Amino acid sequence: MEKPIYLDVTPESYAEINECIPAVNQKIEKEGGSVQLGWQIWQIPQIMIEAEFHAVWKSPDGNFKDITPKPGNIRRILFIPDSKAKYDGAMRNNIRLNISGNRLVDDFIRICDAIHKLINKGERAYQNKISLSDEESEVHQMLNNAKTLVFTMVKNGSSRNSQCICRSGNKYKHCHGKLLDALLAMV
Repeated sequence: MEKPIYLDVTPESYAEINECIPAVNQKIEKEGGSVQLGWQIWQIPQIMIEAEFHAVWKSPDGNFKDITPKPGNIRRILFIPDSKAKYDGAMRNNIRLNISGNRLVDDFIRICDAIHKLINKGERAYQNKISLSDEESEVHQMLNNAKTLVFTMVKNGSSRNSQCICRSGNKYKHCHGKLLDALLAMV
């Protein structure tokens, strides 16, 4: 990987949120240049750093330009070019790093990984629109609910030893933390 750089986000009119590969390919067809694969870096301060696989346009004169709009109208990203990265059409999971020391953040990361694994199972990894079975849809909904619950606890400064947010009176690790292990085993 190369040196991280900040890039202004200057979306093309035809680019869709989070659809960087099609946008860059269209830009190359119109104006030449090439694709630069790498990682856009996100941070939740004092909680987690996340690297998301991303493509930017490399102009014919060698300048990088992020042409893909972001949710929330983000105007600048930190990008790490990765000359060794390959894209075969499959969705890539984000790389997440717990920087808090709070093991509850590890549970959040495990949930994110399980969601990615579920929605990208088999041939779905290569599809833009996915279709889940009824059972998979139910598991997906439970994972998303768990993700919201755990993230709320993390943002509130809770840990695995804190009272569970569901108000059962039990510590999280003996309540929803225990249920989480069973849920993750279903993926």
